[in-house]
Amino acid sequence: MALLRCRAIKKNFGEHAVLQGAAFDLAGDEKVGLVGHNGCGKTTLANIIFGSIEPDGGAVEYGGENLRIGYLLQNGGYKVHVRGVAVETGFAAEADQSTHERAYGENHIFRKTASGIGLDRVWEWSGERYANLSGGERTKLALAGVWSSKPDLLILDEPTNHLDFAGIDWLVGEVARFGGAVIIISHDRYFLDQSVNRISELDDGRISEYSGNYTRYKEEKLRRYESQLRQHLNDVKQQEKLAAEIANLKNWSEKAHRTSRDAARQSGNGKKEYFRVKAKKMDRQVKSRIKRLENMQRDGVGKPKEEAGVFFEFESPDKRGMRLIAGTAVSKSFGELRLLSDCTFFVKRGECIGLVGPNGCGKTTLIRMIIGEQQPDQGEIWISPSARAGYLSQNGSETDLTKRVIDIVGDLPVALRTKARTVLANMGFKEDVIEKQLSQFSMGEVTRIRLAELIFKGCNLLILDEPTNHLDLASREQLEATLVEYGGAGLLVSHDRYMLEKLCDRYLVFTGVEAETGTTEKTQGSGDGVSRGNGAGGGLSGGAGGGLIRVDGSLQEWLAAQAAAGAAIRRNQGPSQAQIQAQANGGSDDDRGQGERGSFGDGGEGADGAPDAAGPEQLMAIENRIAYLLGQLSRYKPTDSEYHVIDRELNELMAAKKRHV
Repeated sequence: MALLRCRAIKKNFGEHAVLQGAAFDLAGDEKVGLVGHNGCGKTTLANIIFGSIEPDGGAVEYGGENLRIGYLLQNGGYKVHVRGVAVETGFAAEADQSTHERAYGENHIFRKTASGIGLDRVWEWSGERYANLSGGERTKLALAGVWSSKPDLLILDEPTNHLDFAGIDWLVGEVARFGGAVIIISHDRYFLDQSVNRISELDDGRISEYSGNYTRYKEEKLRRYESQLRQHLNDVKQQEKLAAEIANLKNWSEKAHRTSRDAARQSGNGKKEYFRVKAKKMDRQVKSRIKRLENMQRDGVGKPKEEAGVFFEFESPDKRGMRLIAGTAVSKSFGELRLLSDCTFFVKRGECIGLVGPNGCGKTTLIRMIIGEQQPDQGEIWISPSARAGYLSQNGSETDLTKRVIDIVGDLPVALRTKARTVLANMGFKEDVIEKQLSQFSMGEVTRIRLAELIFKGCNLLILDEPTNHLDLASREQLEATLVEYGGAGLLVSHDRYMLEKLCDRYLVFTGVEAETGTTEKTQGSGDGVSRGNGAGGGLSGGAGGGLIRVDGSLQEWLAAQAAAGAAIRRNQGPSQAQIQAQANGGSDDDRGQGERGSFGDGGEGADGAPDAAGPEQLMAIENRIAYLLGQLSRYKPTDSEYHVIDRELNELMAAKKRHV
């Protein structure tokens, strides 16, 4: 039985027709991804299903008398309706502490969900704490709230926007376990692949259905496009052939009529009648073929719609020098929170490096130090004089929204202005809109304009902080395709795993955020119990806490290694202290010869030469070795013998670390 049915839904905003007969059915346990370009009406349809907007035409039929719908909003809030009547709304930042305690203190589902996603004892938070929520915290609270309302249908509008990898994986698991139906509006391809069994594409106000996840949808959409294109080209070929026959028959008919008249003049009406009959027969054939051609043109397969192109094109950068960025012994703290501690790193020309870590670990802070907006507390960040950096921030704070699109072109040298107009046109900004101020565009459009600026500047170093946040799926994939061809260096912060996997062959991984007391904080929301401390390896180093490690290879394998490390801690099977010390004395440098700081060979003994089994030096050595081995593990596949050797050592070290802590 269908949980709900949308029947020929229509909705206009002024003269703009957003929905033009959209039809949509949903069974009680389906997980559906609703996709389409920005502005196509996805959120409008979700609001009509939820009941907060009335359609101009059509209707929504619900399958139950008391259907409970939970709706996670893009802005980090949520609503719950029962047959169009609001029964719950959250979160009010201005609410006092007692309000939150009453709402959530006894709600066991909320408490369990909040803890699972990394929000510890949220029911004890003060009103001031609620008033200063980050985007990620607001999203997590809303998720916990909407889950605890026990809905029959969940509508999730961009639920992963502010979640880190651990939070996204948690959400994937919760969606899989949820017994009701789910409608997901998302531009996160990984999340859609892991969560949905059907894709509903909204285009030109109507819905097309595809079974399977996002990857299957792309494959099937391409297959349908190619099939329709083949049929269309075959129809065009047949029509051209028929049109040629009609032209020939018309010529023959006209010739027959002329011959009939000439014959009548020369030999009387006998021959005239013969040629007249022949000409009329050809006339009938012409009319028949014209009718066939009209039917083919009316009923034939039309040319399939091509997706609107959004084209990015960067200039090939120069190749002078090797390193564009080099950080040496960099440390950075905010009050008692230590984000980076004695970290050394570098970025070479041509490398695309992903910055990876949980929310709040310091990714954006590191970028701000690189571009000079902030300074390290200790250490130095060197930028090559030949570096031409282009920076794209998360919130567009570097963009003057009072500027017009044409002003961006006007700031360029005269020789580049024609090309700039062409680039803007390729990105969807025609002559009729370039006089508008940036404030009149959506955030996705502003992001594309800001990317256009980087193209115009001829950057050889791109620093992109969540560049896909406001881009639709087509724009994301086009940006990916362009960056694959880009020959310059890149630093990329993104929660889009598919983009990271496709573009990055190396990663700088943040291994921990430490308070000044010296204890390493658990990564919030990881769910694996792993305490992340300092790291070293691959030409990078870090002191105690707030470390960076350089990982070569697959991000997915790195994340799998982290999960394996968490499992090793839970198993709590480790070596003796003698074995630990033997491991401590056997640490090796990176096989690439780039060196590491704080490896197992550094110390581990007290002043009298005896092993300091429980001292901070040995704990630091264990943490360094763990971080190093995790980096090495990502280079191998689970079928490789080296993988199992490293995995065994990791299991032993994780158990040893837990005993020390």
